[in-house]
Amino acid sequence: MVKQDEHDMDMRPVRLDEIDKGTAHIRTHINEEALGELKDSIKKLGLLQPIVVIEKQRVKSGGKRFKLVIGSRRVLAHEKLGKKEIPAIVLKKQNQERILAASLAENMFRSKLSVRDIAKATTKLYKLYGKDEKEVAKATGMWPATVLRYVYLKEYGTNKMIDWVEEGDVKLIDVKRMLEAARWNIRKAESMLEIMIEEGMTRTQKKNFSEYMKANPSGNIKDGVKDAKKPRILNKILVDLTPEVQKGIAEAMKEWKMDPEEVAFQALHEWLEEQGYIE
Repeated sequence: MVKQDEHDMDMRPVRLDEIDKGTAHIRTHINEEALGELKDSIKKLGLLQPIVVIEKQRVKSGGKRFKLVIGSRRVLAHEKLGKKEIPAIVLKKQNQERILAASLAENMFRSKLSVRDIAKATTKLYKLYGKDEKEVAKATGMWPATVLRYVYLKEYGTNKMIDWVEEGDVKLIDVKRMLEAARWNIRKAESMLEIMIEEGMTRTQKKNFSEYMKANPSGNIKDGVKDAKKPRILNKILVDLTPEVQKGIAEAMKEWKMDPEEVAFQALHEWLEEQGYIE
């Protein structure tokens, strides 16, 4: 979570009818079952986590308005419970990058966001940070490569591609590879992904398929499928992993929807890059 300076905020009750949902708000899908559980929790225990709002300039009538940053589900639950006020952290200074990063991180780790929502928020952060994926990674806890994959999905992905990632039929890296192999021809990339799903390609076959199509941009997709399924001699390194590392890889796989080899490769690649062995 992105920290706020104590002089930039205070905590106090805010009237629900004074809150405006702003563009920094990320969530577009509300889980009704989860909302019901939240309402029950608020009834029994009260609100355990205050919402976050920005105090806007006073309107002509002299009243106050607040822009919602974090906590749309909590606001909605309070509205459905018939409450008039909600505990809030009120930010006094607006910093769009910091606010969006806080909102993204809070929603990603507290309540599952859809792939579409994460891609949308990540891309907005990417642009706010001057298209620097490493800065976005620092703000959100993502890997830089994962940041770029979400950006590619948002900027170039079709609805079908996004649905396939959401449903687990393909991974973010598959979308990136097929877009690159298709020279950013979106329809061709979509067709390649669809064939990849229909053929039930393994992880290695997917990689081979994308490499063939990238090397043969005018090549036939069927030839690419045949080439992808050819036996190959692979260069691999076997490493004994401690229980802690195994647990970490398992958690990263679940959180980022990545294969174990991809998690290990990404971690090793970033370490080598940080040490200056890879430019």
